[in-house]
Amino acid sequence: MKVVPVAILSLFATIGWAATPSTRDFARHAEFGMAKLSPDGSLLAATVPRGDETHVAVIRLADMKVIGRLRARDHEHAAGLWWVNDERIVIAIGSSAGPLEATVLTGELVAANADGSGRRYLYGYRGQSETGTRVSSGSIDYGWGWMLDPMVDDKTQIWIRAVRSTNPWLGGLLSYAHLLDVYSSRRDNGIAGPLPGVTDFLIDNAGALRFAIVEDEEKLVDRTYRYDDDARKWIEIGAARTGRSLVPLAARGNNGLAYFKARAGTDRYCLQQMDPGSGELTPLSCNDAADVDGVYFSADRDTPIAVSYAAGLPTVDWIAPEHADAKLLATLMRSFPGQQLQTASWSRDGSRLLFHVQSDRNPGELYLYDRKINKAQFVYAYRDWIDPAQMGERRPIEFKSRDGATLHGYLTLPPGREVKALPLVVNPHGGPFGVRDEWAWDADAQLLATHGYAVLQVNFRGSAGYGSTHYESARGKWGTMMIDDITDGVRELQRTGTIDVSRVCIYGGSYGGYAALMSAVREPELYRCVVAYAGVYDLPALKRQSDIGRSRHGRNYIDQYIGGDTQALAAQSPIRMLDRLKAPVLIVHGELDERAPYAQAKALRSAMEDRHLPYEWLVKSGEGHGFWSEINREELYTRMLAFLDAHIGQGAATPQSARSPLSGTGP
Repeated sequence: MKVVPVAILSLFATIGWAATPSTRDFARHAEFGMAKLSPDGSLLAATVPRGDETHVAVIRLADMKVIGRLRARDHEHAAGLWWVNDERIVIAIGSSAGPLEATVLTGELVAANADGSGRRYLYGYRGQSETGTRVSSGSIDYGWGWMLDPMVDDKTQIWIRAVRSTNPWLGGLLSYAHLLDVYSSRRDNGIAGPLPGVTDFLIDNAGALRFAIVEDEEKLVDRTYRYDDDARKWIEIGAARTGRSLVPLAARGNNGLAYFKARAGTDRYCLQQMDPGSGELTPLSCNDAADVDGVYFSADRDTPIAVSYAAGLPTVDWIAPEHADAKLLATLMRSFPGQQLQTASWSRDGSRLLFHVQSDRNPGELYLYDRKINKAQFVYAYRDWIDPAQMGERRPIEFKSRDGATLHGYLTLPPGREVKALPLVVNPHGGPFGVRDEWAWDADAQLLATHGYAVLQVNFRGSAGYGSTHYESARGKWGTMMIDDITDGVRELQRTGTIDVSRVCIYGGSYGGYAALMSAVREPELYRCVVAYAGVYDLPALKRQSDIGRSRHGRNYIDQYIGGDTQALAAQSPIRMLDRLKAPVLIVHGELDERAPYAQAKALRSAMEDRHLPYEWLVKSGEGHGFWSEINREELYTRMLAFLDAHIGQGAATPQSARSPLSGTGP
């Protein structure tokens, strides 16, 4: 039974479920953000979005009373939240004060006591120049700060990462690890990362800097280093180019065992432990179909107790099943069948655990478990206006590509409909490299499913989670292999009779917008309509216009992952193949988009008009790479549903008998 604390209910208002979900229900952002337990387990801090600010509330668990409210200034947001000792919190600042609708991290860190006293500016560009606030000033630094380790057993210091520009004109960056005092804001001179770029540092359980991982800006491969404190230098221990790719996850203190997500003689990431003396790796868990997705550690983070994988439905490999924390997590997981459990934070002594549960139909709920009374209390639902019973099943699928590769994806089904001859919306993900679709609640997919459409999301090659070969084989094949993989997913659904192949549209954002239009020009007989959202359509122009091209890393990314010369980029640009297009297009874009510049949408519109091709237009002035405003998101969803209905829904005309949906094979 869910036990709801009265104090939290009074702070976090709830909304009753509607008879049927509305378009607005899917356009809304989550009602709540992060939540963390204090190290002693006595307090709960949570971020609370309210209007155009995100505040922090602190609740004393003994009597469920709010003891502190850390209010944000106008247009500012608590975008990161950490307890650093039993009384003090550090917050990362985000801002929505600029022209963008979305919140943007500013790289600033501030601290305060749980009761709201003792506020201090710790790091950022405003520093001593900040006035008119209740936050004491700190020194100015024009870097971008983020928490590395809260050092909860140290009463005053934390580790932060500061990323600073080395050449504003060329986009060069260098990362530093600093020790910083959370009361005075003093910091040491820092330790520079081993290479230029944004470095992820790992601090061990005793508070020592142990490892770093950074992407080589030239070769675009991760390189991993161990810090030699005596010699004060970095020693390389792994790189993808050597067949030993290491992602540090945790390390015991006093140069103890370290744990890595590792590819060392394997195609997929496994969990491996490293002996600190010899550097020898020992496999702890591996999966034949998927990379490590997540690792569950004991409360003290000394022991990995389970590993999760997500080829399709999430699975858990218990590697220390007799550990007391493993037994607890296994019991909790059994209490939430059909859902996925993720830990949010433990108390220092392991007596209290804050955890999330979510599924394909449940957007997520937060619970607090108390070992002393053996009870889990419901804290809040992130989107309590969504009724899981009204959502569609998100079914994992597996099929073979035309060249024999095993591919995975998800098919979200309209609730209450027979799984036969369904209208289909194909929804390729953005990225595309290193991104994937997962078994989780998805606003876009559920919006479409609750309006009667099946939704196909393919983890085409280049997607994360399925090994190095799956990822690397798609280099330079944005418009060929990746598109073929998507098409082959549609063919599989046709083969099984799941879909009505005369009623198929495609919708995607970012790379997904590109893939939507490219699929329609390569398979002109398959798709009845296209929704191209924040997409790129002219790849040579992308290299000139996008913020990707402003840094050496970005330029190398375009050359190595998309195409190395203008001719190669032009050959994969759908705007240059519109003579093949038969489907109408809904073009959606934000005028302030720097990743896929607005000029891309305008060029596509002009090219459509030149060829007298049908299109619709939805552009918003305050939006960047994707719509953030709930009002704009609701308008997008409303327009898209009407567009789909006109072409493959109840309002669609009867398809012409001469149309042969799968006759196109691409150029």
